[in-house]
Amino acid sequence: MNSIFTGFEAKEITLNKGVNVEEGTAVMLSENATAVLPSASEAFCGVCTAVRGDYASVILHGCAKAAYSGTAPSIGYCKLSADGNGGVKEDENGREHLVVSVNTENRTVEFI
Repeated sequence: MNSIFTGFEAKEITLNKGVNVEEGTAVMLSENATAVLPSASEAFCGVCTAVRGDYASVILHGCAKAAYSGTAPSIGYCKLSADGNGGVKEDENGREHLVVSVNTENRTVEFI
């Protein structure tokens, strides 16, 4: 049985879309309310859930899904930061998130 966490306490915001921001990319906030890709090891504020024209919907609270790089993040509380390519990575200096699902085949992680 698959668990579905999408929609759990979801809170999203619409921002201007920066370069290379696509659905599923981890983003940070830049000037003029613009979602941009953070550099490797930088904190991210959320994950882009949709792109419509010049705008990006970004989930700031709730369950998000993103690609990960490096070692698969641990289930449970885990510190994550941006990987510099739109995904996330486990990082002892990152922000703590509750990792609820890791798909090692597709290299994706779901976290709250």
